[in-house]
Amino acid sequence: MTKSKLLIAVSVTAIGGFCAGLSYSNHVQAAAAMEVETQVAGAAPTKVMIENDKVRVSLASYPQGFMRDGGKRRQYDQIIVWVDEGDYTVPRPAGAPATPGPRPNAGERGPESAIALDGSVVSGKHPPGTVVWHPKDSRTPTMIINKAFRSLYIEIKK
Repeated sequence: MTKSKLLIAVSVTAIGGFCAGLSYSNHVQAAAAMEVETQVAGAAPTKVMIENDKVRVSLASYPQGFMRDGGKRRQYDQIIVWVDEGDYTVPRPAGAPATPGPRPNAGERGPESAIALDGSVVSGKHPPGTVVWHPKDSRTPTMIINKAFRSLYIEIKK
């Protein structure tokens, strides 16, 4: 590859990353005006396993039929690990247009993608071991639990 082609490839990649970062930053900034989530897992039954000034690890047990209210912003950076298969529905907001079929970018890895143990991007049911990261101030979803499951919430305070 010539120097000019390499420079063009690096420039295009950098610009694309910068634009993706701006889009992602706007998503987080929009959430900043929302109420802060003070109870991890939207008040689902939880047990704090570890807590200190840097981290809090909680085991959330979502019962079947539980509805987690969303629309709040996360108090800390969170890593969520599914202990059991996560089977839940995120309802479409009232008035939102129907989007039949898979999302346009289904299966593509993004900043908050759920990743299975084999490295694949997960949508729908989350198998045990699936991991997702959500940044501080990002928006929590409304969730309706279809089948009881547990997940670990690792909140990074500092």
